[in-house]
Parts: sequence; structure tokens; C-alpha cells
Amino acid sequence: MDETLPYRFPAVGASARHAAPVFVWKSFSRFVEVYPVETGWLVLWGRYEDRGARRVLSGQRVYAGLVGARARLRQAVLDLTSDAALAGEALVLFDRHRFPAHRPRPLPPPL
Repeated sequence: MDETLPYRFPAVGASARHAAPVFVWKSFSRFVEVYPVETGWLVLWGRYEDRGARRVLSGQRVYAGLVGARARLRQAVLDLTSDAALAGEALVLFDRHRFPAHRPRPLPPPL
């Protein structure tokens, strides 16, 4: 692990459940979360059910940069809410958010 990064990655084998997201969007029972991971930015999106007792993921994806994570945030909010105004508000929050310094490790070349 690169010691110059201010963000501490979870231990090997740990999941995003044990790490704190660096960006969270919530609207009632819907959520989108962004986590820094070794190869980029992990975006999780889904819903809470049973009054928040159960978390159901609708999708997850890792992006090499924040540009891809931003695009996924917009699409995830649209998929979850079908409301373009909420997607626009989520993008404003994302653009104003101060993300930690993070240099993802590049993926190895394909075989």
C-alpha cells in the first residue's frame, strides 16, 4: 500500500461494509455511496427495506476516475427515482464535495 495516501484502505478481505464512504447521496429509502478502492472509485447504489433494517444493492461498479463515478451517480439516481431534478441535485452535491487525495493503482495489462 502506498503510504503517501491520506485515506487508509480497509484490510485485505474486508468489504465496503466495514469502510466509511467518502460521498453519500440519500433520498428516503434510496442511496448511492462512493468509496476509494485500490483500483479507483467503487460506487454502490440501492434501497433500504424493512424500515432501514435491510439494505438491498441494485448495483455496484468500480471506475478508474471520478468522472466515471459522477456519471454512474447520475444514472443510479435516475434509475432509483426516475426524477431528473434529483439527479441534477445529486450532481451538484458531488461537484461541491471535497474528495480525499487518491491515486488508484493501474490495472495490470490484459494477458
